Amino acid sequence: MPKLFTTIVPPSLKAVSEAFQFAPAVRIGDQILVSGIAGVDAEGRLPPDFAVRRRTSLRRSKPFSTRRGRRSMMWRA
Repeated sequence: MPKLFTTIVPPSLKAVSEAFQFAPAVRIGDQILVSGIAGVDAEGRLPPDFAVRRRTSLRRSKPFSTRRGRRSMMWRA
């Protein structure tokens, strides 16, 4: 039976992924599903402003969407 998905673990999340047996993203066909990327700052604190949390979460998710030096459509908006 063919493998249905491929896990994606950037180097910066490898230790966490191995410790908790967690893949922060998976590729299924031409889709990438990302999970568990919180909008915390470098010290692990959650900013009170939702807009800051959203931007931080999206910035931390970029390693999953880049491919061959180009960004996916998700980042062109």
